[in-house]
Amino acid sequence: TKVERLDALYWHSCLMYAQGESMNNQSLRERFGLSSERKNILAMSRLIREGCDRGLVKEEDEDAGTRYKSYIPIWA
Repeated sequence: TKVERLDALYWHSCLMYAQGESMNNQSLRERFGLSSERKNILAMSRLIREGCDRGLVKEEDEDAGTRYKSYIPIWA
């Protein structure tokens, strides 16, 4: 469900942060076992945007270009 995907997004960002890394579209697709097809990239982008809107994650560097955006948990 959508709620489960948002939960997975949040916990994935927490896990990546604990490992000293940041979540990005590619790492989230790998977590979900999705390929690099355009539709999957767009789906993860929408999910990340919703996670940001709901206050689960935030951009690590707001000045980074779209292709290089990475995300961390909101509390970090």
